[in-house]
Amino acid sequence: MTDAIGATSSTLGGATTTTTGTSALGKDDFLKLMVAQLKRQDPMNPVDDSQFLAQMAQFTSLEQLTNLGQTASTQLGATAASQALSLVGRTVTYTAADKTVRTGVVESVTFDGGVPTLTVSGVTGVSPATVTAVRDGAPPSTTTPDAGAAPGTTTTNDD
Repeated sequence: MTDAIGATSSTLGGATTTTTGTSALGKDDFLKLMVAQLKRQDPMNPVDDSQFLAQMAQFTSLEQLTNLGQTASTQLGATAASQALSLVGRTVTYTAADKTVRTGVVESVTFDGGVPTLTVSGVTGVSPATVTAVRDGAPPSTTTPDAGAAPGTTTTNDD
């Protein structure tokens, strides 16, 4: 039975299971259903050993697939973090939120919930997914800060 907010309830031999939001059963749900089935089986007609072993094999497979999915997700997050961190100090070209193409130096990387965002030449919140080109070093410029000059002043390079 399904109610208006998407929660699903089912009854198996008097035990009620409720799931919300997804239609997929997890390994905990599978184990609960199997235990409920064993508790409520007819003593005069118990579950066949081969059926029980097949259910255990399915449970083991489900658990391993779940673990593999979690490992892959963790690895993907670590790879994204590593790639984002490798951009610090490099010049990137990216597509901004207003669909303009911009170029700047990656100054820092921040993580919000494990998701990396870049600060590019003072612009925060740049997604690494919007980067279209990467170069070493600072972008070519005709002016550079003069180490002996007052802050905010620049000198022209005539190289």
